[in-house]
Amino acid sequence: MATDTDKSFASFLARFVHGNDRDCATCHSPFAFHHKQHKCRECARVVCSNCHALAKAKRKCGWLAHAEECPRCLYAHPPRSPVELPKAKRGLSHATARALQSVPGTPSGSPATGPCQLCRGAGPVDVDGARQRATQLESQIAALELRVAELQQVRAVAPVSDLEKENRRLKRQLEQAGMQVADDMSYAEAKARMTAISRRMAEIGSSDVTHPDKATQAALQGEYFTLEQEMEKCYVAMLASEEYELEVRAREVAWHTQHNVAHAAALAQVRRAIPVQVASLPKAALLRELAGRPDGPAFARRLKSVKALHLVRANPATLLVVHPCELVKLPFTKLCVLERQALYAALADVAAEWRKNDKNKHFADKLKWFKGLRDGLMRDVALLERHGPPDHPCDVPARCPALVESKAAEPYLTPGNFPSGAVFASPGDAAPMPEARHVAPPVSEDKAPPGPLRRPAPTSGVPMSLLAALQARKKD
Repeated sequence: MATDTDKSFASFLARFVHGNDRDCATCHSPFAFHHKQHKCRECARVVCSNCHALAKAKRKCGWLAHAEECPRCLYAHPPRSPVELPKAKRGLSHATARALQSVPGTPSGSPATGPCQLCRGAGPVDVDGARQRATQLESQIAALELRVAELQQVRAVAPVSDLEKENRRLKRQLEQAGMQVADDMSYAEAKARMTAISRRMAEIGSSDVTHPDKATQAALQGEYFTLEQEMEKCYVAMLASEEYELEVRAREVAWHTQHNVAHAAALAQVRRAIPVQVASLPKAALLRELAGRPDGPAFARRLKSVKALHLVRANPATLLVVHPCELVKLPFTKLCVLERQALYAALADVAAEWRKNDKNKHFADKLKWFKGLRDGLMRDVALLERHGPPDHPCDVPARCPALVESKAAEPYLTPGNFPSGAVFASPGDAAPMPEARHVAPPVSEDKAPPGPLRRPAPTSGVPMSLLAALQARKKD
């Protein structure tokens, strides 16, 4: 008689093992709590995971049933004895297998060659239908794999789309700030569009074009405004192209080669007029050095006020490592063309070293300062070359750039006695100082130590307080 404990254990076991099957119908492996069962819907056979996986793979590939397999579900026929299976497949110990084998009447031999009893009444096996279903499943699997590959590509491309959104946002911010963003166009295309736009703008005339028809006038003014915006975009795109940078660099090299002799002559002329230790000389010593010049005091004041002229006597090794703030604070706007030519010639070799290390912020800042000097010099030299020599007839002599520059360069026409070569002051040289005069300390008179403050005595009988004055008035 079953006890309550047996009933509880049976109900607990039924939660994990469905039905009355306690072992696999194919390999006779017992179903434990952690083993999964697979039941065939057609033949109602219950097998383990290993047998089910093997039969599933066979059905997918269109496997034809052998003599030892069921032609319907492709489950292998159960062996007549568990001893026929390997140890890992049978779930029985060696002792149990020997006991079963030694029991008389235990069936042994080859497995059955026909279908199982549960599948005999199912009819013939539809092999063509199984193969057709397998083909359909393979096509579905291929379509799903293609979809997975597409989704993976979309996921890989997602960061690029995020970058595009960020670029569009930055572009809108720049446009709202009034800055034009360079379009993606080549250097040749930008130049061609700028040529066509300039031709059309010349045909219109200006932004204040007038026309008898007001509608046509408004259309022309709007078109001119649009052309200005397009011209600015093309110009920004041209500046951002690598071809433009190469062209500008080639133009700078050609200009340097063309005016190299003139720059060297200007440097020698300026150095002959400037002392070697100009940066460390005090004003009195500088006046003594320039005593032979008729304009010595004025030229000394200029050398003291315009610190950029000291660079023609600076050591290139020092300029190579000097801090950028030491150069940025030296403006070159007060220099004439001759002085800027000399300064350019003195810094050309050092600037080449700055350009090689332009990734460094300090070198980049110094190179930027030098480029400002060179660009202004190129512009002014081109202006003087177009305008003509100083002795040419000019309608406005007071504003003639050639005459203004020749007048500014007059201090350097006076021959100087200083070296014109690359002679620099060494760090150990001390500036000449005037002879020191001995000044005697002032003689101090002996004075009595200060005593306590005393109220001064009244003079000529005048009382010192208001009360005393009132009392004296009453007595009178």
